[in-house]
Amino acid sequence: MARHLRYARPVLRLGSFLLFAALLAYAPMQCSGEPDPAKAIEETPGEALYKLAAEFQGQGDRPAWEATLRYLMRNYPSSRFALMAEQDLADAGIDAGDRLAVGGASAADGGR
Repeated sequence: MARHLRYARPVLRLGSFLLFAALLAYAPMQCSGEPDPAKAIEETPGEALYKLAAEFQGQGDRPAWEATLRYLMRNYPSSRFALMAEQDLADAGIDAGDRLAVGGASAADGGR
């Protein structure tokens, strides 16, 4: 019986190692990249504010629309929706102001 145990231990160790390696290879790898917006489960604050501004615009409430877009730009300057808000204001002939003054990046440097 001792002879069988002598061979069983290395086989169990190898099997355990292979199982661990297989599980490690199967596990999803974490990366530091940006998440894919198409796979987002929840809205970002910037997205929610941009949608709210669109609702105000649809209701004809221009002051609320403008105020919401400005709030978005001021409080979430790195959001892609802040760039969209800045463009919407510019398209409406409204001076969006210098985004660098509120801590964000200007559209001229690509939003960085």
